[in-house]
Amino acid sequence: METVLKILDELPPLRSQKNSSIATVIGFLFGGIGLGIYFFSIIDFFILMVVGFILLGALSNFGWFLGACFAAVYGYFRVENSNKRLAKNETSSKKSA
Repeated sequence: METVLKILDELPPLRSQKNSSIATVIGFLFGGIGLGIYFFSIIDFFILMVVGFILLGALSNFGWFLGACFAAVYGYFRVENSNKRLAKNETSSKKSA
């Protein structure tokens, strides 16, 4: 789990704070395309599309479901990670002003 959080720390924060529940639902229903639009991020779109195609190719009939579950979990943790970093940046910029 720590490895996943380190990878998420390497990604740039989202442009604004998002709702993790909405990201989870969008990720499950629409996958990488939906999260790419919701996050307004091409990086997240490509990450989820690559994982989705790998799962679909490896597990054909069951891969689409695992891809949807992965996108939902990814969306949740991506938003939580980004929101924490945005709040931290906002707090530090208020202190310096």
